[in-house]
Amino acid sequence: MKNKKTLVLGATTKPERYAFKAITMLTEKGHSVLAIGQNAGEVAGIKIYTKQIPLKISIP
Repeated sequence: MKNKKTLVLGATTKPERYAFKAITMLTEKGHSVLAIGQNAGEVAGIKIYTKQIPLKISIP
């Protein structure tokens, strides 16, 4: 199966939230994730982008 790139909107550092769980599970399964949220932070090694999203970013 080809490696998927997934955008998670509403990303958060709060472990009880579904966006946090989604990012964690996707990275555990080897998917590339781009996280966008209201507050900066990091989940499972993935940076949460807030206001200005870079147009060209390298998703591992």
